[in-house]
Amino acid sequence: GGRIEQISTPRAIYTQPRTAYVATFIGQTNLLEAEVRGGQAKAGALEWDCALPDGHRQFSLRPEAIRIVAAPEPDGLQLQGTVVGHTFAGPSELLTVDCGAGLHLNVRVPNQRYEFRDVMLGISVRDVVPLES
Repeated sequence: GGRIEQISTPRAIYTQPRTAYVATFIGQTNLLEAEVRGGQAKAGALEWDCALPDGHRQFSLRPEAIRIVAAPEPDGLQLQGTVVGHTFAGPSELLTVDCGAGLHLNVRVPNQRYEFRDVMLGISVRDVVPLES
């Protein structure tokens, strides 16, 4: 038999999944494997403040929650990367960005008819959702 992973509205399940299974069940996501130490989480080249206990944790970060920015944003996380994959999807494009230290992120952007190469990514910490084991 199966088991219920999460009961909520579709929007809540999408934006606040409780488990990796739920996060990947509806839509695409970046599953981040992170180490939390002393109030900081680190997944490859990405680091952010995190109020979880120390240890290994998994986080969900949706591709459309990541932005390409021209300059650092004061209230968010910034990450440099190189586009290593590009999939045209009509009104949007899915980019695979190598951010270094073994971190590859899928980033969904509007179709801009532009060839991306080196990019700065902007991420809001509230979009990095901790998952249960």
